[in-house]
Amino acid sequence: MILVAEISKRGEQMRAIRNRHGKPMTKFAQRLGVKETTYRNWEYGLSTKVPDDVFLAAQRLGAQNDVSEP
Repeated sequence: MILVAEISKRGEQMRAIRNRHGKPMTKFAQRLGVKETTYRNWEYGLSTKVPDDVFLAAQRLGAQNDVSEP
């Protein structure tokens, strides 16, 4: 069982990944295949249901950008 605090932490982690690479929220949400409003709700903790597959995709996007950037 995933606790609400853990899910809120996911939004914070997604924001950190996005900010680390200077991606606007719109573009990051697009890359994840979700609406910007949905993504914004996750990031701000307004929605506590960040699906595992979306969270993992955000982590992969961050890792890909880490490798591709000098």
